[in-house]
Amino acid sequence: MKDDSNEDGRLTETDQKAIAPSEVSGRNYTENYTELLPSVDRILGMVQIAPTRVMLVHTSDNQNFVTEVDVVNRQVISTQKLAAFE
Repeated sequence: MKDDSNEDGRLTETDQKAIAPSEVSGRNYTENYTELLPSVDRILGMVQIAPTRVMLVHTSDNQNFVTEVDVVNRQVISTQKLAAFE
């Protein structure tokens, strides 16, 4: 997280997060990389769907989304809005 998105004067888990690529070791995470998902409130789940792709279920601004990410090429393949969870 980079910003106090809820403007409560603190950086906490309730602020929005940015999802951006890095090496497996965590190295090479820099501001030079494009943030794949810049305004994530919460990651609800993640599953590897292919050797180079993952599916993330996440919330942003009280809406649910599923996003397919190509981890090798470090790009979003698609994002779809989901119905509200009960």
